[in-house]
Amino acid sequence: MSTVIEEFEDYYEEQREDINDRIQEMLEESDADREMREMIHHAIEGGKRFRPTLCMLTFDLFGGEKRERALTHASIIELIHLTSLTHDDIIDMDRERRGKKSLWNRLISKSLKGVGRALPDDFLGEMNPKIWGKIMADNVLLGDGMVGMGLRFVEDPAVMRAIAEGMFSLSEGAFLEADSYIKTKVFGTSEDKYINIIKGKTASLFALSTQVGTISAKASMKDQERLRKVGLYLGVCYQLADDLSEGEVPKGVDPKGLMKKYAHKYDDLLDSLPDNKHKRVFEQLVPYMTNKLMSEEDYPQAFLKVKNEGYKFVDAERVSWLGYG
Repeated sequence: MSTVIEEFEDYYEEQREDINDRIQEMLEESDADREMREMIHHAIEGGKRFRPTLCMLTFDLFGGEKRERALTHASIIELIHLTSLTHDDIIDMDRERRGKKSLWNRLISKSLKGVGRALPDDFLGEMNPKIWGKIMADNVLLGDGMVGMGLRFVEDPAVMRAIAEGMFSLSEGAFLEADSYIKTKVFGTSEDKYINIIKGKTASLFALSTQVGTISAKASMKDQERLRKVGLYLGVCYQLADDLSEGEVPKGVDPKGLMKKYAHKYDDLLDSLPDNKHKRVFEQLVPYMTNKLMSEEDYPQAFLKVKNEGYKFVDAERVSWLGYG
């Protein structure tokens, strides 16, 4: 008999394949020229596709019927996520993403290919290739790029509004992080400020995923807001686990205490969800996601929900035999 986690991973693989196919179809249907399409294809290759899978899981939780439309909406969320990753690479000057050149680095190599010593002597003074590559990467991703390509396929005004609000929250989180970056590194920050940044830069797309899933399933406004919060709290736990395992938590913040707090807030919302196999998956997602992430960073502890004790951190060796490893 399969476990809930095994059932989810089977579901996950199936949805990931469908999402990849739909993204490829959207790319082929776009009017981008060959080289632009090649750059977008480079950016979308690989990836876990967890956020769009979360969208589809929510859609199925509420028994949605128009699956192809929901799949399109889920794929658009993935394109937004990929765009945000590329912006992160630009800001962090990361030369690689998923074992290959990041988009901006690929664009630099492409634009300078064959030029060699023919560059004028003052070229580097006028336009640093790194800056040029970043500008081009932004142009590929915006306007007629990935996000614009995806938004053309939205038919539901409620989905378009949710996407617009989600993208604004994403931008707001990025702005708040950049605005306080140096002070936070030097002095630390308050937990409220830290959580506000997380809600914007990471959790907003989790919230958008679950919200769009309910909209696509024609769920009630009350359920749409409830599931938006489910995604938001899941995203907060995910980013907390990421920062904790990578040692990126600023001074003044208790990440373990915050993880417990938001995991319980997440669980409290699940009580009112439809009682089916998809709800049982939702009940396992916080420990599943956080432990997957922390194990990738070889973090020595795991985050589990222990019967009659609530959430707690335990030795990571317990994770594998409990089915989360």
